[in-house]
Amino acid sequence: MSNPVVTITMENGDVMKAELYPDKAPNTVNNFIS
Repeated sequence: MSNPVVTITMENGDVMKAELYPDKAPNTVNNFIS
């Protein structure tokens, strides 16, 4: 199973993507995607 990737679009149109690692930081990942 691949790690979830979140995409954040800024007001100026720039896009930032971050790969999350639930095996390393499960609480942080749960907070981010809930």
